[in-house]
Amino acid sequence: MNRQRERVIALGDAAVPLLRNLLVAGPPPAHVLAVTAVLNEIQARAAPGAAPNAAAIAMELEAFRSMYRTRASSALVGIRTSAARNALCGARTAPNMPSGMRQRLDSGMASMGGQCP
Repeated sequence: MNRQRERVIALGDAAVPLLRNLLVAGPPPAHVLAVTAVLNEIQARAAPGAAPNAAAIAMELEAFRSMYRTRASSALVGIRTSAARNALCGARTAPNMPSGMRQRLDSGMASMGGQCP
């Protein structure tokens, strides 16, 4: 994964809009649907005939969304431009941003020597 991060960072400001979108919106809906299908299949195999455990699936999906957001924020921190800083700060104020992710964004800004207004 580090090579992927390095390649994204090398794109510089060209990658910033997509990374900001990933921070705000999370993974593409098609990816979420694919992961949901896999989780349902795993549960069906583990407990044939049992109803899917909605709470467990929701927890795994939130971890999946968090992974996308964490990787996007890490790349923005690596880009280190004013556009990347603006994207981090803008994403931080998104109404659907989990509080734990807001803390990661604050840490990322601090590592860049700044903070969001």
